[in-house]
Amino acid sequence: MKLAITSPSFSKNPVLVAEARKLVPDCKVNEKGILYSGKELIDYLKGYDVAIIGLEEINKEVVDALPELKFISKYGVGLNNIDLDYCKSKGLPIGWTGGVNRLSVAEMVIGNVISLFRNLYVTSNLLKKENG
Repeated sequence: MKLAITSPSFSKNPVLVAEARKLVPDCKVNEKGILYSGKELIDYLKGYDVAIIGLEEINKEVVDALPELKFISKYGVGLNNIDLDYCKSKGLPIGWTGGVNRLSVAEMVIGNVISLFRNLYVTSNLLKKENG
């Protein structure tokens, strides 16, 4: 298997990169931290059969230019950057697990509710002004 990782957020996570390299030692990791698109994305993925993407747009042009690509894994929330119908018509599977961040979202909501009920944002800024 030849694996290319385009997602900057995946590529910046040393635990994820180490795990990927343990499974596929010669995987290609986006060390530049840039968001690839169009021809740059095609050039980056050329010759690879599995890709882990983030916000990169996977459209008809990209899919048609990469016939060797056999599987795409989406790292992150949502699938709106992938033409799912076209990928399906080409037999290109997309891997994605919805809801993996639900606990973090719930914690953030609870934290924000407490902050709003206690007016923490405004009072914190007032304290900073008085003590600054």
